[in-house]
This record gives sequence, structure tokens and C-alpha cells, in this order.
Amino acid sequence: MKFWEITSVMWGERQVLEACLVKPEWDNYYDWYLDYDRLVSEQDRAKLDAIVPDKLVREILSKSKQSFFQGKGWLRSNRFAKEDEEVSALAAFEKFGGKALDEALEKGSFKID
Repeated sequence: MKFWEITSVMWGERQVLEACLVKPEWDNYYDWYLDYDRLVSEQDRAKLDAIVPDKLVREILSKSKQSFFQGKGWLRSNRFAKEDEEVSALAAFEKFGGKALDEALEKGSFKID
């Protein structure tokens, strides 16, 4: 998952994101997070598009309270049909990847196979 994607997905749960990034092993990502507005304004693609280790992504998403809904070829940020299966952010990431989470939150849904 790219740095900008995890930051976007966790924007509503910044305390969770910060609590994970502040650990010494992830201090470079924490520095980037603190400087996020500048990275975006300067379009620092090297940092924004940097791949965050799956270990860190899993740690962050395992603490997320966000739910997603999977049904009939779509991952959604809200339940569409009563038979949609509710999945955690971590489960959605593991099944479909970081892009799916970001797009489901931004656009409301993400087409899955």
C-alpha cells in the first residue's frame, strides 16, 4: 500500500495512524506524516508513492474501526444490499489491496473480481 493511500484511508482515524507511526521502527513514516501537507503541495512522489511495509499496514488496519461491505462484485464503504458481507478494513486489504480501500472510501465502491 502506498503511503498516501494508507494516510487517506486512515484520515478519519488519525489517532490510530499516529499511534502506529510514532514507534521507533517507523519513524521515517511518522516524519513524512508530520510533513504531509508539504509533501502534497510539492508533489513529492518518492515519499507519497513509497510502498509501506505490509507489517505496518496490517498493524494500522487491525486497529481501525472502519467496516467495508462486500457483495456482488463490489467492495463498498456502505451497505448496499442486506446480503452484503461486512468486512474489516484489514480483511478488505488482505483480499483486495490498498487501492480498493481508498477507492471504496473516495468513490463509494470498488469493482472486484
